Formats: sequence, structure tokens, C-alpha cells
Amino acid sequence: MNYWRMAVLALFWISTLSATTLVIVQSPQAIFAAVDSREVYREYTPGLIVSAEARTVCKTAKAGPFYIMLAGLIHGSGGFDVLAMAEQTWHDGDSLDQFSNRLADDLPAALTPVIMSVRATDPTAFTAGAVLQMALFGTEQGIPRMVVLEFLSPGSQLETRRNSCPGTCPNLTFGYFLGLHDSIDRFLAHDQRIIDHPDLAGLRHLTGLEYGARPDIVGGPLSVLVVSKTRAAMVEQGACACKDDPLADLDHKIQALSTVVMHQTVNRSFRAGPKVLPIDTIEADVEILDGTEHYSRIRRNGHSYGQLGDLGGARSAGELISILRTTRDALANGSETDRFLWPDTSRKWAIAVDGRRYWLGIQGKITRSVQSGHVARISWISTHPPPETGIDHLAITVDYAEGDVSDAVFALPETSTYRVFHTGKQPRIESNVTRFSALGRYGSEVAISYLP
Repeated sequence: MNYWRMAVLALFWISTLSATTLVIVQSPQAIFAAVDSREVYREYTPGLIVSAEARTVCKTAKAGPFYIMLAGLIHGSGGFDVLAMAEQTWHDGDSLDQFSNRLADDLPAALTPVIMSVRATDPTAFTAGAVLQMALFGTEQGIPRMVVLEFLSPGSQLETRRNSCPGTCPNLTFGYFLGLHDSIDRFLAHDQRIIDHPDLAGLRHLTGLEYGARPDIVGGPLSVLVVSKTRAAMVEQGACACKDDPLADLDHKIQALSTVVMHQTVNRSFRAGPKVLPIDTIEADVEILDGTEHYSRIRRNGHSYGQLGDLGGARSAGELISILRTTRDALANGSETDRFLWPDTSRKWAIAVDGRRYWLGIQGKITRSVQSGHVARISWISTHPPPETGIDHLAITVDYAEGDVSDAVFALPETSTYRVFHTGKQPRIESNVTRFSALGRYGSEVAISYLP
């Protein structure tokens, strides 16, 4: 199923054309459900798509004892966020039927304005198929239960369909497929064994069919839910693993980088007053050994160097793993959620000037993605370098992006900016802007492509 996310910015409509595969299989003993995590955002003006970007997002949430999985329009203008609304709609003591009925009553009022806004630009939007599909899961009185709400808008009025199991489903062993499921339908037309004997292996096989058929719009980490006679539980968090836990997200990034070989391209420049002068370009490969960065194949303007220290000028190291570990340690030591402070006595960040090392304090900040909740940027600013360094302060930022490396999705460094602000009456700033790419995982020659 195709769906859109819309917001207004200047003269542009900001939309998303996304696809979801949500697979549900049930037996009398349990319900198995899985949803992908890929959305493809498109920015367009009437009749013209300006840009597109694929992102990894969490499409699962928990509301009280119940779980929610989504396919369709899940974000929109004016802060429209289906998962957030569902979490707020649940009331303590709700049964699954009470919860689903309240959602069926409340969501149309928020969903309709988003649909109408998109149709002001694209009159045919949402006229075929469901605008939003929502699956709710839970265990009640020892019975695995599911309710599916579908919101359709073939005309100006929003229609709601409701199915429940047990209830309106044809029997106690069945398959329910939301979003894209063309490849699944073709497979099941010839082989029904996965539906007759559902389990996690069959669930992954069915979702894998859509991953393989449409990797451009279906993909990312898989979120998997099992609803048994005793409880509902996520057995694979997928893209939702680190949504509200920056510490876990940093651990995930650190683990990912331990298996990936990176390449970096550094463009150095110098600013004196209003003039910005390019200095040089540095290339290097980077891998993590024993928890620290190791640089090789270092080249500057076509010449080879044995180590970064031979290059001279402002240079930085540690943007891959060291900045992650130091930021993670700060959060683990009880700092505020998004900001932290390390004194110079902690010896976490050093600068070398004329062969002498000086330890710096760190004012740090993490910025999380609005869509996924994952850490999207880490920023450091130094505190009070010694006057003899001739430096007012240093600043470094590292931005992260989802990328496919050897058929696996990782949140890897994409760019970093390192700046040295010198003291004096005339502003003097040395800048290093680094672009990272991945050569592949250990034992693989598959190159990275950051999701478009």
C-alpha cells in the first residue's frame, strides 16, 4: 500500500510516499506479527517531485498492555502522529475492544484534514485502498487477540472498517496482510503450509518475500511480536529498539562500527576575516581495532603518509568510535538525557599544540531524529583551553545516517565538522569537513550506499 506524509513548508508540500509490509499469522495458540521499518519521503510542488529520501522509522508502539503496528499514513502536518495518538488514547483499564473503538471514533477527526491538505495538491491521493491500517494486539482471559482498523477515503468522507480475531475472522488459523503483499499472495496461492502451521520462521519468510521484491520501499530492521495465551511481547525490536533510549542507541552504533571498515574524505579550509581559503584534501581508511580508530592508506593531494601526525595543520581523530564511547559514558554516568559535561580532569579530549598535549573539558549534546528517535547528531564544544594554546575553543559535530552495508542496515557516521577557533582580534577558524563512506563489513566487499 502506498501512503503519504504531508506538511507545509514555505511554498512546498512536504509529503512521503511510503510502503509497509505488515504480516500477521495466527494459530489457536499464538499470533505472530512483523512489520518493516522503511519509509520513503518525497518533497514536491504540484506536478513536480523535488526530492526523495528513505528513512528507517519505528512503526510499533505499546499502549498499556496492548501493542500497535501500522501500515499507511502515520505522520502528517500539524503534528499528526498515529502512534503518539494511540498511546494517548488508551485509558487505564481499557479492554482491547474499548481501546480500538475509541481509536476508531477519534482518529478520523485528525486524519481527515491531512488527507484534504494533500488532495489540494494531488486530487487522486488516497482514493484507492486504505489510507491507514492499524493492528492492535493483546492477551485477554488467556486468549491471544487482534483487532484491525482500516481507514478508507474513496471520496470526501472517511470510512472505517473493523475486524477482530476471535470475532469476525473466518477461523482460528489464518494470515492477515497489510500494506504491500503482492509477492506474499503469489507465494500462498501455491503453498499454504505457513498459514496452516504458523511460526516465526514462516513469518520471516513471508516478510522476506516483500523485502526481496521491493527493496526500494520495503526494508530496514524487522519488528516482530508474539502474542501467546499468557502475554504479548516483542521478540525483535527492530527499528524500535533504541527509539526512547539514547544509551542503547549509542551501544548499537558502537557495535555496528566494530564490524565495518570506513573511508573518510577530509576537506580542510582556513578562514581569516571574511575570506575562506581551501587548504587540502585528505583521504584515509579507518577501522576499529581494540576499541580505537586505526588509520591507513593516508593520502593528501595525491601523496602518501604513514600517520595522521605527519600531515601538519589542524586535524582530528576519533570521530568514529571515540566520540561515541565518550558520549555513551557521560550518559551512563547520570548526565541529562541530551546534554552532558566532562571536566578537563576527566581526560576525555585532548589537543596537541607545538608538541605539547592539553586536556580539554567537553560540553556535549545529542540530537535525536524526530522520525525514529535515534541519535542523529553528537556535538562537542571545548571548555576554556589554556591561554598558551592561542585557541578560544574547539567544536566538533558528527551526523549519522542509516545505510545498507552487505545487506544489513547500520546507523553510521555520514559527516563530521571539526573547527578550531583561534584567539585574537581578527577571527581565524580552521575547519575540517569529513565525509564518511563504508568499504564494507569484515569479510565482505559490498560497498555502502546511504539510503536515498
